[in-house]
Amino acid sequence: MPVENISPGVWRLPRLRMLAGWILAACVAVCVWMMETRFAGLDVEHVTVADTPVTLYRPAGSAALPPVIVAHGFGGSRQMMDQISVSIARQGFAVASVDLLGHGRNGGALLQDITRIEGTTQQLVTSIERVADAIVARPDTVGPVSYVGHSMATDVIIRAAESRDDVGGVVAISMYSEAITERDPAALLVVSGESEGHLREAGLRSVQQIDPGAAEGETVVADGVKRRTVVAPYVGHVGVLYSGETLGEATTWLRDVTGQGREAPLDRTGVVAGVLLVALVLLAWPMAGLLPRRFEEEHPV
Repeated sequence: MPVENISPGVWRLPRLRMLAGWILAACVAVCVWMMETRFAGLDVEHVTVADTPVTLYRPAGSAALPPVIVAHGFGGSRQMMDQISVSIARQGFAVASVDLLGHGRNGGALLQDITRIEGTTQQLVTSIERVADAIVARPDTVGPVSYVGHSMATDVIIRAAESRDDVGGVVAISMYSEAITERDPAALLVVSGESEGHLREAGLRSVQQIDPGAAEGETVVADGVKRRTVVAPYVGHVGVLYSGETLGEATTWLRDVTGQGREAPLDRTGVVAGVLLVALVLLAWPMAGLLPRRFEEEHPV
């Protein structure tokens, strides 16, 4: 656009837009700072374990700690599990969060055979088993290995846990698995989002294998088997990962069933990420005031 066609003062923002811009920019800056400082007090390392990309989280300067394998659902990645991984690590665990085959930074080919357990499911189970073996063998871990999984990964971690004798606890978020028996997993917590009706039913069936009269929110114990199923309010299949109910139940469960760890603040930056996204979207309005007037009139915000 020729300079002579730009009205005088076109680059000046009205006071309301300017004020909103400064407030939103400050909000963005604070959110980014909070996201960056969420790992304070933790050692975070990105490595490859048994051909699988893994992020390791542990309290800085700690001695050997109980290991926890964290696995995401279909279409996800270890970044989606950050809030859970960080919260568990703060409790005094060595967390290994994985990118499953064909997901995230894992370039391995995922089989398309989803109709048989011996196909894609067994491929993922084998991958998790190899990661668990490698993590348990590290000198900075000690004791039984625990598992946390979401959606697709719940079936994978439950089957992987059944292949080991040294299992601490299993946390299955948005779970469905036909591998659950009256004996395995011996220490199972199931967390479902409030709107996940059929998955809530699956969680309830897992505890009713032990006590037919069990209800959501009740812990049942019988013959060395301990199970609990709970509901994260107001959330669904993805929001359940960032629910305070999920974080609190998962960390408490792992401390209780392993007898390890310590109570520590949870990672609440899932809310911060939501605020950051909203602030970035709203920032488009004051930023539009910086455009030449003719462009703004032709492309109103």
